Amino acid sequence: MNNDIIRMESNGCLSRVVIHNGVVYLTGLATDGPENCKTMTEHAENVFRRIDHYLEMAGTDKSRILSATLYFADYSQKPEFDEAWKKWMPAGCEPARTALTCVGYSAKWPVEVTVIAAMP
Repeated sequence: MNNDIIRMESNGCLSRVVIHNGVVYLTGLATDGPENCKTMTEHAENVFRRIDHYLEMAGTDKSRILSATLYFADYSQKPEFDEAWKKWMPAGCEPARTALTCVGYSAKWPVEVTVIAAMP
């Protein structure tokens, strides 16, 4: 085991958070209660709360996100997601972003977000 790599919430398959050389890697995060979300905005806000939680656990925050990859079950929902993102992301802190459609994703989890962030 490497002492210079910190892994959090590992379950034998994945770690929710990995920290190495001042960089935080979050696993892909989708809505944790999809049955409670009716719109893409609600799904996005739920995912953002989860991202905030894991970044805080790692000792950083959304203003330090370097890169985000968005995976959509239905790409036509991206504009609604983008509006929620703009409200959540602090101005001047926009990361590099990639958005993809993933065949086989369930409409139950219409979006998943993977984040890479810098430590302070």
